[in-house]
Amino acid sequence: MNPDGESSPRLLTAGPLSCWLVGADLRQITVDGVEVVQRLYAAVRDAHWGTVRTRVLRQDLSQNADGFRVTTEVEYREGQIHHIAQVVHTATADGTLDMTYVSEARSAFSSMRIGLCVHHPQQLAGTQALVAHHDGSTHNVLIPLDLSSGQPARDIRALETEIEGARIRLGFSGTVFEMEDQRNYGDASFKTYCTPLEWPAPVAVVPGDHVEHGLTLRVMSRPSVPRTTASVTRLHIGDHLQPRARVGQLGPHARHGHVLLKLEIHGDWKAQLASAEFNRSRDGLPVLVAVAAETVTESRARALAAVLPPDSDVLVLDGAAASDCTAAVALLRAVLPPEVRLGSGSRQQFYEVNCGVAAGHVIAGDLLSFTINPLVHADDDWSLFENTAAYSEIVASARKWGRPLHIGPLGLPDSDPRQATERGAAWLTAALAYLLPTLTANDALTLGAPTAAKTPSEALLDALAETTGQLPVSRNQANGIVAFAAARKDGKNVKRVFIANTSHLPAAVLVSGLRQGGEALRLAPWAMTILDG
Repeated sequence: MNPDGESSPRLLTAGPLSCWLVGADLRQITVDGVEVVQRLYAAVRDAHWGTVRTRVLRQDLSQNADGFRVTTEVEYREGQIHHIAQVVHTATADGTLDMTYVSEARSAFSSMRIGLCVHHPQQLAGTQALVAHHDGSTHNVLIPLDLSSGQPARDIRALETEIEGARIRLGFSGTVFEMEDQRNYGDASFKTYCTPLEWPAPVAVVPGDHVEHGLTLRVMSRPSVPRTTASVTRLHIGDHLQPRARVGQLGPHARHGHVLLKLEIHGDWKAQLASAEFNRSRDGLPVLVAVAAETVTESRARALAAVLPPDSDVLVLDGAAASDCTAAVALLRAVLPPEVRLGSGSRQQFYEVNCGVAAGHVIAGDLLSFTINPLVHADDDWSLFENTAAYSEIVASARKWGRPLHIGPLGLPDSDPRQATERGAAWLTAALAYLLPTLTANDALTLGAPTAAKTPSEALLDALAETTGQLPVSRNQANGIVAFAAARKDGKNVKRVFIANTSHLPAAVLVSGLRQGGEALRLAPWAMTILDG
């Protein structure tokens, strides 16, 4: 999927600096092989925070031994929004990179943000960064390890960060910038962005309005040992089998693990609970029933308690913070059998739960539930696969509240063309590779509703259903290859390994720990495979 209409990625170099040009964006900016910036780009956001799609109109590129220069003309056009821009990237032999962004509105619209954004790798978590402010002062900030619902840094004129000895300074011009923790939304990054959230928004844009932003990246220090990438990723599958979290599906036609049923907010609960779909589902699989916190009444709670199977869980979900579920949880706890686990959470992202707790509220019930939206900020392949690395970080932060977790529903929307393709199955494999090793037998993960057609993702879940437990997987380097493993249920001591390539480059993989060896496998970009042995 290529929503921005960009050409194939181009590798650019300038002294110790290298990066990939993707459309008008620079991605995976490294210093001697160490990634220091995940993505450098400009965005136009509409009045509802929607990211306006872009199209490259023209691009001029020159690369020589000393560096590169790229001039890109970009059009942002969607609905009534029409905006154009010129983006210029210039890099020199000392590793200095300059970016300028000049845009002009061609139509009237309302916007939450127009301009430059920087995605920092999530490896910054736990490190110190130096922030220079517009009044000339500086101070060090600690980039949070746990997911932060606030802004780690505000009023940024310049920012110095360091990863594995590669230290860079980012200087900004044209407006005020600040940083947020995008891991809250399922993105594997921290983001420094223009237009602070406390400023009035949306802003009325009229034809002829201009935006001019600038950024300069300077290399302050280089790693003592450049990072190199091995030609083959080596995976080793261990023997210690551990219990696995329950993996189920959304809706009455779920075939594996458990079924998550949502009671309609404005519907007749009693009729829904007596429906053939509900009864057919609960006859075959454990049931998780999700209800909206604002709809819970005493009569509805009694109706639910009268028909709920004893092996069920009930999730009370709010559209915003999990803390708003307290009263509804109390009503249900008073009538539900004690063996029914009762949880609370948000119908939205982990961010909503995090904000509620930060405001001083408590999480009610026995479980904590939230979803992960893989497309909340971007829907291109690169971002989709890159961001799966954030999923384990979300789980790690959620653990601090000491409750079993329910995550989901997690999946690509039915309208996404990748849903029915091998690429969609590769994304699902990567998501499971980051989630399953962090979840326990007391946790549950709900994936999307099964499709009528037998898709590669459905075949993947069938293959997973034939296994039990979780086997440890170790790898020699982090270069885009991720995997998880389990034991076959047939009792023949066979291991099953699920492998995904989350990179835009092909990769070679060699797996050990199986009963038989083999030659290295070649995986295409954003592809997956399943091995038995």
